[in-house]
Amino acid sequence: MSAGIRSLKIYLAKLPLLVKPIPGITLYLHISSTSQAVSSGPVREEEGNQTPIYYVSKVLNGAKNRYPPTEKMALSVIITAKKLCPYFLS
Repeated sequence: MSAGIRSLKIYLAKLPLLVKPIPGITLYLHISSTSQAVSSGPVREEEGNQTPIYYVSKVLNGAKNRYPPTEKMALSVIITAKKLCPYFLS
């Protein structure tokens, strides 16, 4: 097997997998916005490594494209809270 394929296999094996939230463990929310989309990902920290729990993204259209950057960030948090509410209430 060539070195390129081996390094690709090692890289793919190290990609983060989604994990479930553990009650009592602090979660962090990574948010991002561009001119046309917002996204976020709640993560939990284990032994210095952050592992993703879920990934939420939404393409913005209409008036939402013209929101200022801070409002886009807030929109990302609101969308995540609405989308993940059933998961955290169960």
